[in-house]
Amino acid sequence: MKPRDLKILQELRKNSRQSITNIGNLSGVPLSSTFKRMSHLEKHFIKKYVSIVDFSLLGFSVRISLVLKSKNREELKNFLISHPNVNSVHRINQDFDFFVETIFPNMLAFENFTDELTGLVSDKKIFHVIKDLRTEDFVFVENERLK
Repeated sequence: MKPRDLKILQELRKNSRQSITNIGNLSGVPLSSTFKRMSHLEKHFIKKYVSIVDFSLLGFSVRISLVLKSKNREELKNFLISHPNVNSVHRINQDFDFFVETIFPNMLAFENFTDELTGLVSDKKIFHVIKDLRTEDFVFVENERLK
């Protein structure tokens, strides 16, 4: 990947709603090149544009991450992917199958969720998210692999 593409991606990661002119100015890439490079990045590297939401302000104050070992991996995967309180699901290694991020309005809703998991998991570990310290803030560092 070219250094100018990394600069454009970095600016998009900071704020994907800023104008192309602003992205070009901040990244030091000419406007015509910025537009062309953004189109290329959107086609090949950018999955989607999203908003990072403060769920607690919307009444979802319980955020819990879990690692789960399944009894039946495919059945658990389908359950997790379709559950409305699951924010993200990741396949992991070691002794567990999935890392799951969940969001609930209260602990009772979370307890109902864990009741639903009972027949699907053989082991689980639960982690309550107390505070976000850093989210979606990875900085691209130019290295040989990206050239």
